[in-house]
Amino acid sequence: MNRFLTRIKKHIKSMRGAMRVSGFGAVFLIYCTKIPLIKKLVKDSLVKARVLGNTMYLKVSDGGLHRRLILRGIREEEHTRQIRDNIKPEMVGIDLGANVGYFAVMESTLVGPRGKVYCIEPEPSNVRLLMKNIFANNFEDRAEVFQYLIGDHNGSEKLYLSEFGNVHSVSAARNKKGSIEVEMITLDKFLEQNELRPEDVDFLRMDIEGYEVMAFQGMQNLLNSKSPFKIFMEFHPSYYPEWGWTFEKLLNYLESYGFKIVEIVRDRETDKNGKNTRLNMKNPTIKEVMEMQKNTLADGCQALLERF
Repeated sequence: MNRFLTRIKKHIKSMRGAMRVSGFGAVFLIYCTKIPLIKKLVKDSLVKARVLGNTMYLKVSDGGLHRRLILRGIREEEHTRQIRDNIKPEMVGIDLGANVGYFAVMESTLVGPRGKVYCIEPEPSNVRLLMKNIFANNFEDRAEVFQYLIGDHNGSEKLYLSEFGNVHSVSAARNKKGSIEVEMITLDKFLEQNELRPEDVDFLRMDIEGYEVMAFQGMQNLLNSKSPFKIFMEFHPSYYPEWGWTFEKLLNYLESYGFKIVEIVRDRETDKNGKNTRLNMKNPTIKEVMEMQKNTLADGCQALLERF
């Protein structure tokens, strides 16, 4: 009985927090979407939420990133902290896999009106919502949206779709909701098109569902630059063998270009004994990261890497 009451109290507390973020109507719709007919009826409905002091429009029917932001107003708390602590006014950055703008809007706030964020996202409906969220915060003076997949060559590639808008992937093995053909370019080509020199760019944020191993192949000019540079990224080790890579190979590859792992984080770490904790590793060696990965049930983690 006590356990039941504890769960009820926790649920009520969560509901109150969600209503502060998005209002009663949005939270009510979220719970109604558990009914299949209602979920179908509100498929494309958007709700307005306050996310870290900014405005975001989110899909009420998307049970992934959208639902978490509607209910909590924040996600990936540790990675969010990494970014907020390290991006400064007037910086220039590139956001790969910008999705609907959670990080892009945050970055635009941090760089200020004299900074710039180039937001790159391949999936059309995400691009439309990303643009809406940029305009909702009057950030069109500092953020620009581009519809591309960033990879190792210029051409086109299939993007396999997921029921959740934040996990579309180039991996055919992961997603079974169909596919679309999207334009792919290298990041070096993107820099050239936008008249950017590698030394003009201060940071790169990327979460592209494992395809980072290929994207890095197309940014040789950026990697070979000797200027200080920060990479905020999510690793997806289980994806890498599909493209002939391993987690350790990628870490060694980045180290060969002068990048050091400043911090590895994960909000929810589950060890082999089923214990849940938060992961935070400061200045780990590659050996320590690999040992961590071996002893966890989770796939990925977020990281800050830096070339000083």
